[in-house]
Amino acid sequence: MKHRIRQYLRIMTVASVSMLAASCITPPTYDGGDWRNFVGIDSDLCAQQSHKIVSRRSEASLPYFYISSRLPYCAGKIRMTLQRTDKMRYGRFDIIEEGRKFEKEEVLFENSDIIVQSPDNWAQQIAQQAALNDGRVILYTHGYNETFLETASRLARFKKIAQFNGPIIQYSWPSHRKALRYATDGTNLELYKPQYAAAVQKLAAIPEIKSLILISHSLGSQLLLHGLQEIDLAAKKTNSIDYSKKITNVILASPDIDKQIFETIASQHIMTDEKIANGRRITVYSSAKDKAIRLSHIINGYERLGGTRCDDPNALADDDLIAIDRKAKARCYANLPDTMSAERRNGLHIIDTTEVSNSNNGHSDFVNAPEACSDFSAVINDMPLSDTRRRSIGKGNIWRLNEGDAINDCTYEK
Repeated sequence: MKHRIRQYLRIMTVASVSMLAASCITPPTYDGGDWRNFVGIDSDLCAQQSHKIVSRRSEASLPYFYISSRLPYCAGKIRMTLQRTDKMRYGRFDIIEEGRKFEKEEVLFENSDIIVQSPDNWAQQIAQQAALNDGRVILYTHGYNETFLETASRLARFKKIAQFNGPIIQYSWPSHRKALRYATDGTNLELYKPQYAAAVQKLAAIPEIKSLILISHSLGSQLLLHGLQEIDLAAKKTNSIDYSKKITNVILASPDIDKQIFETIASQHIMTDEKIANGRRITVYSSAKDKAIRLSHIINGYERLGGTRCDDPNALADDDLIAIDRKAKARCYANLPDTMSAERRNGLHIIDTTEVSNSNNGHSDFVNAPEACSDFSAVINDMPLSDTRRRSIGKGNIWRLNEGDAINDCTYEK
């Protein structure tokens, strides 16, 4: 009883502080004007600043692409703010290569350039680069509590560990970069689900793109799954080209989404017989050590896809865990209905990174832990997945990674 009271008080404290913090957000100003005035007009400030950058360096020297629903600040050097806007913007950028684990935002800002492009020019450059890489493109969606530049630096890591030469695009939605603004970020996430779905549709419609790899982290999984569901449903409702066939490789890293909601979306919409027959595979990275997912479980009240906690009090640890630790607790994963065919259920790959997690919070094992990073790289590149690095458990494709079995060195440089 005392434990339940403490848990309730903790939830109420987090919720109360989150709402208070959300009310104290300071928006940017444009030459002394309110930012809302800037949102409503077609300002040429961003174009002017972009032209200055392109005059001293080529667009091709900005290796990464973005789609953003953040409000840009273009009165000086271009930056993407914490504020939201109705207008989607497209562009390119470079970023300090991710070599230091927690680089300060001001350092990232000073060492980066961002330009805003017209949607048509942006799409043309995506098409040209995709054509040089067998039509393979990555679209990455970040989670909550991240700035544009923090997410951008992660793209440099994807390029390095996967040796990926095609376009790497970040979808940057307006996260407020504060741990206690989880509720604010969730509201923004809900607002931009239609825009994200439209962005996925826009990319899939580019003829030169043959394979669109969708990757998300944490809360961003909600955007990804909604967008994938929308593009799959659109293919059923119209007689147009089924662009969803280009989306066969989907990766959800530490996904912060209700496990049962995912099971419903997967079984009813995005893992149909047709999609699985077309080669679609969904890979989920989860961990029992993920503190962020554990907190989300407490706040939301139900199991999250990125965690391994069991709400069933009678759940028992399986033999695989007991072999490692005699006091091991049970771990639970997404469970697709038995009414689904084995082929469909096997399209879902769940990778438990608990044993190889090497960080304080376990929330980014897919790029931090060498064993998980090696697995992540193999999934991106559609490479055969070695059983020597994974051990299979239970029904379907549920795996745990073996400590020490890594190919890529994904550790940060000092």
